[in-house]
Amino acid sequence: DLHSFPTRRSSDLMLAAERNKDCTVYWDIDGEYIGSTREKHQLPCSPKVGKHTLTVWDSAGRRDSVTFSVVEGEE
Repeated sequence: DLHSFPTRRSSDLMLAAERNKDCTVYWDIDGEYIGSTREKHQLPCSPKVGKHTLTVWDSAGRRDSVTFSVVEGEE
């Protein structure tokens, strides 16, 4: 199941932990759908400088979100 997942920006890669490897995880940033993943939940993304909300949900309907900031020089 989806739980409090670690999310970090590393080389423009968003990461989410999902216990059920068979679930599809769907991703959006600031309400804009950016893709889905299956098995390995890593998604490349390059949000602009500023504050953002990443939301992920799985095919079972579990949902979680995190707010993060991209600062000048990380973009």
